[in-house]
Amino acid sequence: MLVIIGLTLRYLPSQPSDERIWLDTDGTILGIVGIIGGSLLAGYYGWIRQLRPLVITGRLI
Repeated sequence: MLVIIGLTLRYLPSQPSDERIWLDTDGTILGIVGIIGGSLLAGYYGWIRQLRPLVITGRLI
C-alpha cells in the first residue's frame, strides 16, 4: 500500500490540468465481460478443484 501511494504521489501531477481524460471504452467493456465470464465459468468448472472436464471444440483440455 505504501508503494502504491508513493508512486501515485510521484507520478500524478500536483496541479489540476485542463487536459481531457480519455477512457478506453472497448478495453473497459472487454475487461468487465472477461471478469464476469471467467467468474461464471469458474463457478461451473471449479475455482481450484476441477468439477467437470473442460471441453473446447470437442477436445478435452
